Amino acid sequence: MSLPVANKLDELIRQGATVLWMEKPVHTIGLEESEENTVLQKLIANLFDGEKVSYVDENGFQFEGIQKEKGRIIEGPYLAKSFSPLGVDKDFVARNGDKLLHGKLAWNHRQDREKDIYFISNQSGKNLHAEMSFRVEGKVPVIYNAVSGDTLPCRQWNSGGGRTNLAYEFSVDESVFVLFYPINKDVRNGTSNNITLAEICKIEGPWTLIFDPQYGGPTKPVVMKNLADWTENADERIRFYSGVATYKTLFDFKETADQQNLWIDLGDFANIAEVRLNGESVGICWTLPHRFRLDGHLKKGENKLEIDVVNTWNNRLIGDHRLSEEKCISWTTAPYRLEGRPLLPAGLLGPVTIRKNAR
Repeated sequence: MSLPVANKLDELIRQGATVLWMEKPVHTIGLEESEENTVLQKLIANLFDGEKVSYVDENGFQFEGIQKEKGRIIEGPYLAKSFSPLGVDKDFVARNGDKLLHGKLAWNHRQDREKDIYFISNQSGKNLHAEMSFRVEGKVPVIYNAVSGDTLPCRQWNSGGGRTNLAYEFSVDESVFVLFYPINKDVRNGTSNNITLAEICKIEGPWTLIFDPQYGGPTKPVVMKNLADWTENADERIRFYSGVATYKTLFDFKETADQQNLWIDLGDFANIAEVRLNGESVGICWTLPHRFRLDGHLKKGENKLEIDVVNTWNNRLIGDHRLSEEKCISWTTAPYRLEGRPLLPAGLLGPVTIRKNAR
């Protein structure tokens, strides 16, 4: 360790810093012996010559530290369950009732000027109710969905003891940002922090489906009365298709509600979808919830709906694995890994509905 670094650590500790120290340095940087080594060793010895203090974590694990003026040194490795014994509460805690959601949510936290930004991602593989506690107080939380671009004020939350608590219903693989702003407007009314949508129209079809023949799809448009998984189709050009396919349909809309509170929900699809309504892009989605705010794109009367759906290469590779080399569309360096692999769900599965924001 260089002498300037050691001097700075000494200064910080005496001013109140807590330093986790793994090993005491005995040499300065460099291969040659110097007088600085003696100075460093005396400085470190003086730092560690302080009052021994004991700490106990929430599980009863006990460890010691060295109090030095306003600060302290904790000799590593640090084996306590958390930093709570050192006066640092957990930054983020999530529960479902009495059960901690260990490994169910991935998260991180950063600050931008006066704003705290938490990113929360559902890793459980299923819908998840999460009661979340953040180490933030004195600020108003809002939920930002990066997929839809919506920022929604939280309507049910509480704070106290240096923390803010709120609940959220995560869809499968859904992620959101929870943003904390300096208090401006509190819109709490006791309702859910999630958007509540009510179905007002179901788009039944029929659907005209256009595949790309260069990727092995049918050369002519295919009409489907009902939405279905491509892998269940009797036509091998559809069953083993990988690429972009466009769904087209016309539907009549009679509802005259506020156009800013209407959404289109695609139900289920695999794997990425882009929606166009009356020739204008509404958005792109790849994760639940599969919905888009319409914001004036929907009109009373006839509407033209187009949905581009893209799946993965899995089904095409499996389909080509059965063919001779000259008939294959795809190519892979590891065809042996395809043996016994199942086809993956593909296409628009629905149901496709128009929904109204009831929140």
